[in-house]
Amino acid sequence: MLFHGAIEMSFNTLFASLLLLVSLNCSYAQQSTTTFTPAQLREDFSQLYQNLQSGSYDLFAHYPQVHYDRDYQNFLAALEQPLTKLEAQKLFMRFVALARIAHTRIDFPVADYRSFLENSGKTLPFDLRIHTEGVFIYEGEQAVYRMTLRDAQSQEIYTVTQPTLAQKDQLQSVTDASTAERKLRDYEVRADGIGYLKPGPFYNIYASSDAEVWDTTEFHSFIDEAFTALKQAEVTRVLIDLRGNPGGTNSFSDHMLAWIADQPFKFASDFRVKVSPLARQANQQRLQGNPTAGDTSLQLEDFYARHQEGDIISFPLADTPPHGATKSMAGTEVFILVDRYSFSNAVSVASIAQDYGFATVIGEKTADLATTYAAMEHFTLRHTGIEVGFPKAHIIRPNGDLKADGVTPDISFSFGTAKNGAKTELERVIDLIQQETLNH
Repeated sequence: MLFHGAIEMSFNTLFASLLLLVSLNCSYAQQSTTTFTPAQLREDFSQLYQNLQSGSYDLFAHYPQVHYDRDYQNFLAALEQPLTKLEAQKLFMRFVALARIAHTRIDFPVADYRSFLENSGKTLPFDLRIHTEGVFIYEGEQAVYRMTLRDAQSQEIYTVTQPTLAQKDQLQSVTDASTAERKLRDYEVRADGIGYLKPGPFYNIYASSDAEVWDTTEFHSFIDEAFTALKQAEVTRVLIDLRGNPGGTNSFSDHMLAWIADQPFKFASDFRVKVSPLARQANQQRLQGNPTAGDTSLQLEDFYARHQEGDIISFPLADTPPHGATKSMAGTEVFILVDRYSFSNAVSVASIAQDYGFATVIGEKTADLATTYAAMEHFTLRHTGIEVGFPKAHIIRPNGDLKADGVTPDISFSFGTAKNGAKTELERVIDLIQQETLNH
């Protein structure tokens, strides 16, 4: 549903309701009543800020240090009462977010929220997106409550009804997503002759331990299977779907790109790394997974050993060559589909394909950046055990553009503009690809 122009509605009421819901969710999810003393919280908060400064490539790239220092003192002074881990996590998340760097973060408390849902917790199942052309609201399935909005220009009244259901009921009501849409990894030769590939996250989604997360075996096997099937089917166009892709690492994605590459490539024109004890400690933990020769972790260990703490050095990047004729889709027209929810390494994949001319990028401009602060590492706060992420590197996209900006598609496509009952996003993208092919 699209509302053009300004919307006159009780946003204060709406957001107050949402804030109340979040508060109820979090209070319900607090399974442990263990609290931490103000002294412990202040020690963790001090560790948080010190580590972010020492480990991050540039914590103050988007938020001046003078402002961060001021806010640090204000947050610190507010730590006067005992807090649970969840309460501390929510507070610390606000402080970390001031950096305005995607990889400087404390993750959402998924386990607490999952516990809330599994105990029949209720949510408001509607999605609100704000575009330049208007506000889109995606409705739920069952009429349980009502929201009324008025278009400020036309004065037309819109009424949206939404269910408030327990999780098990929500799952039963989801009927607008196909099984294929929900698969993390998928491929098919479509009836229209287009080869479709959804690679999924660029890490091991089947890992049963931290050491297995970066094991590329399953992903490489899936990519080889998928492209071999598309190649045997002699498809003339391939669509690689990176919508909603959270990213991962190029040790996974480079193998995929090597199938469509017609020349050697690098995932960045420059990979500038800041040397720090925190980054080295995180790297040493990865080395416990018995990496193979040439693994990036082994290269980083040697790199750290040869440089001093605080040094910022360009890390040498080797070219990744195409696989060769027997494992190549070069010559096939390739499209890469992105949206605002394509993040991290998924954005890097799109920028590599665009900058080297391997594919035509289609979709929305990415919210995450192609030239960015990334290569995230983690540290853990002593008392609360909260895990904090920080970027150790400044990654410059392959074309050398230093501007902090997302990937702008070669062909723009606006998601979320279809009305209920219309074609799916993917079907509309396929139509657009076919039209582009006809035009050329």
